[in-house]
Amino acid sequence: MERSTTSTSNSPNKTLARILQLDPSLPDILREKYSERYSMLLQDMTNDAGEFLHNLNVVKHSDNEVKAVIQAFPTALSHASVNGKFPIHKALRSEVSVPFIPVLAAESIKFNIGGGEDKRGGLLSEDPQDPDSLNLLQYLTALGRKDDPDIYDDACLDAIKKLRGCNLLRKEDIRKHRLLYWSCHPTSSARFEYLLHWDPKALISKTHASPLTMAKYESIEHFVMILKAGMKYYPEHLGFLFQKNKRKGDKTACDTAFEQFGKVLALEAIQKCIPPDANHPILHHVIKHVPQYMHDFEILYPSAMFLRDEKHRLFLHVALSSGARFKTDSEFLTRTRDYEIEERDPVTGLYPFMIAPSAEKFDVSTIYCLLRRNPALLIEEGLSEDDDDEKIDRRARCCSNLHFF
Repeated sequence: MERSTTSTSNSPNKTLARILQLDPSLPDILREKYSERYSMLLQDMTNDAGEFLHNLNVVKHSDNEVKAVIQAFPTALSHASVNGKFPIHKALRSEVSVPFIPVLAAESIKFNIGGGEDKRGGLLSEDPQDPDSLNLLQYLTALGRKDDPDIYDDACLDAIKKLRGCNLLRKEDIRKHRLLYWSCHPTSSARFEYLLHWDPKALISKTHASPLTMAKYESIEHFVMILKAGMKYYPEHLGFLFQKNKRKGDKTACDTAFEQFGKVLALEAIQKCIPPDANHPILHHVIKHVPQYMHDFEILYPSAMFLRDEKHRLFLHVALSSGARFKTDSEFLTRTRDYEIEERDPVTGLYPFMIAPSAEKFDVSTIYCLLRRNPALLIEEGLSEDDDDEKIDRRARCCSNLHFF
């Protein structure tokens, strides 16, 4: 059968384009009728294009098809659905439509629709029906699915990578829009890890507390996911497990986990992320920030008592600075070795017996117990002619509390 030789000039599209030019020589009465019908037709076609953009499916459609539709009907990008959402917001609904978010954002900037460059093609705009909601970029990092969460997570991650590739997602967005906080959930773990790898310093942002501290853990797996991330990049801070959050009454992530999951489950989770044989000075942090849990952590991390922290301080130095008392913990003194009693704190330059009275709360018995172990330290602490004024003043202040000896 021979291929049809119908002229392309007679195709529906060409004929429609020729008629819609509305030649000025046409009678006014016809031109007015055609103009009105053209406006109605154009609106109908734009609505059809808008509906198309609201129902994108990566299996059925391609980026080039989407661009072609937008090229013909740019205002379709602002076509609102029944619930007032635009196509770029509707694309968040499933893993088959999320892949089109980058092209929708890029085309919105191209045609200056949806906020244009300022709103980055709609990525920084809120839900038009809810001005107090998150922006689309935050939703893209935060939303998850209970059924097959990994599929949706991966689709969103691919979209994030494409946005980064075309400079529609920038490194500063992670902190500015708190994307780590919004993505720190098991259903968005791939996105969380990607953003964290891109900007690990976002975990210690001065503007906001770390995700570990801020998060409300929906499960023990959620808590473990965030603590592991913190330990991966900031083991010296123990993953921010003991960082206090002023908005939560100075509660630490450790406090929150103990309250939500109970001591047994919380400690099991902490052990997974901070193994006892990893030689982290965890007890230094416990005695300083959550002393009420000291006994619980001592059982799990007995060898941590003999480690030094990042400032090379002994546990004894930190404990005394935090107000630990031998009177209420006789085992503490028994475990303390002679060289610890005799070693100056590398931070303050003071002997342990001098650190005790410098703490906010102390008792005489603690100082007495320390000096009984090595009374000669009082003589060694005598001042020499070579001591500078600052050293003399510091020692004088500390010794002033020891007059009872």
